[in-house]
Amino acid sequence: GQWSTSNGSGGFTSPTSNPNAAYIAVQADGDSLVELVWTITNGNCDTLRFTQDLKVNGLPQGDFPTNVPDICEGDTSIPLGAIVTRGGGNWQATGPGFFIDPADPNTQFVAGNVGRDTTFFLVWKIGNGVCDSISISKPITIFATPEGVLLSVPDSICANTDINISAAAIIGEGFWQTTGNIGTITNPTALSTTFNPGVNPPA
Repeated sequence: GQWSTSNGSGGFTSPTSNPNAAYIAVQADGDSLVELVWTITNGNCDTLRFTQDLKVNGLPQGDFPTNVPDICEGDTSIPLGAIVTRGGGNWQATGPGFFIDPADPNTQFVAGNVGRDTTFFLVWKIGNGVCDSISISKPITIFATPEGVLLSVPDSICANTDINISAAAIIGEGFWQTTGNIGTITNPTALSTTFNPGVNPPA
């Protein structure tokens, strides 16, 4: 006996005379019926042929080409722009948040509370229920909501007088400023610095 195929692009394990040989499908066989032929000959007698159709499922195919910009917790990402060309896709995330429509390739991600700046992955997973699924991941950085507190800022001072002011930045980086750019802050990015309102501050 001898194995062959009338329309397949794959091949059989060696030797093809082995009745238990296996057919190895290739990508070109995907989404098609491959006809397997077992041919038996014996001298000058009539040839005997058995055929069997083998359904070959195409491997899942798609892509996630988008580089996702950073967002703040609670914010919504840009449309993710994934692609599925064979099979069905579904979104997953390795960090807090949710997808508006987990089955939509072009959905958006809404970031959850992270507590501190965090980078994790958005995963586009494609499968067809038969073959092994594929996963394509891209990183996204979520910035935590800024948090801080004023520690020492007096309610009133005299003109042209230096005072000490201090604050704490729990999440993020802080800086000092005044409304209307009044007075002088010695070091606007320091947590503890001095402020002078000037000689003629507004009443």
